[in-house]
Amino acid sequence: MATLTIKTADGKQVTHVTNESWRATDNPGANWHNRPIKPDEWPACRVVGDYGVAPWGKLKYDELRLPPP
Repeated sequence: MATLTIKTADGKQVTHVTNESWRATDNPGANWHNRPIKPDEWPACRVVGDYGVAPWGKLKYDELRLPPP
């Protein structure tokens, strides 16, 4: 459950939203972070409800603002 929006230096905006096309596993296998992973190697994520569905509800968070470097 995530949305990532990236603004590039030239003003373009790219947004990625998680959905059932994503894949995940709790057992990635040896050296998973340093080897190619085939698209069908991990199972597809399952959508269990819309954002805010019970029993999880909606996330409560504060927007993260970092100071200038």
